[in-house]
Amino acid sequence: VALSAAVAFLTSGSLPSSTRRSSAGADELQRPLLSPSPVDIVKDPTAETIARLQALFTVSRGQLRQIVSHMVSEMQKGLEDDSHSLRMIPTHVVRRPTGHETGSYLAMDLGGSNFRVCEVVLEGNGVARTRQRKFVVPDAVKTGPGRALFDYLADAVAGFLVEIGADLLAPRKLGFTFSFAIRQTAINQGYLLLWNKGFSASSVVGSDVVALLQAALDRRGLKVTVTALVNDTTGTLISHCYSKPNTYVGVILGTGTNAAYIERSENIVKFRDRVPTGEMVINTEWGA
Repeated sequence: VALSAAVAFLTSGSLPSSTRRSSAGADELQRPLLSPSPVDIVKDPTAETIARLQALFTVSRGQLRQIVSHMVSEMQKGLEDDSHSLRMIPTHVVRRPTGHETGSYLAMDLGGSNFRVCEVVLEGNGVARTRQRKFVVPDAVKTGPGRALFDYLADAVAGFLVEIGADLLAPRKLGFTFSFAIRQTAINQGYLLLWNKGFSASSVVGSDVVALLQAALDRRGLKVTVTALVNDTTGTLISHCYSKPNTYVGVILGTGTNAAYIERSENIVKFRDRVPTGEMVINTEWGA
């Protein structure tokens, strides 16, 4: 609710009226015209003053309906074209795991203060084992040349493989979780739209981040192929689907916030003719 409210407020440019009555009728909470100041509360901590203060933090049912209606409207606009406040980015993820898949894969997660490299072993029946190592990306790497950033990521992958005793020359597939706004053109191709979360590495905005990472892995001499690009919300959704196939929404609350969900292909107007199945994961980018 709080997240939906925040998005509604940001996209509308103003807060819902605190005194206007809505279709909720008696359910609508009337707000006081004058709010008590902290000094008033200290001087007069009466039940009436506390109630007036509490009312400032109460969202009525009518306001919740208004927020939901506005959120749905903005989502529908974003599914029609890219000129609206919610980007509603097609992810090219058109199938959910069933829980029966097996195999060993690498995963990389870059999206904020921390960076992780993982080995994920899918055992079937919704069971997965992971080994991982967490890194803190230095500020100098976040804000320096883009090539240095991706070389740092490739070095971390090599160090992780050494740490777990893996053969550095064995071919491996890697999924890249990249939690920044991108224009994704294929499951393994995406162009950075903008940096945030303290990152500003040069020569990356407008470039294909998969190609940049693959080039760095190749320079490091690793036989690792980047086969998929997702953001953290999509990764959260799909990874949970492995154990709970009926999962439909993934939400992130961390350095930033975002959500991804399963959308029917006929509703993705701007991408309708390019969905090979009946559904696709949509990255809302509601926190961008």
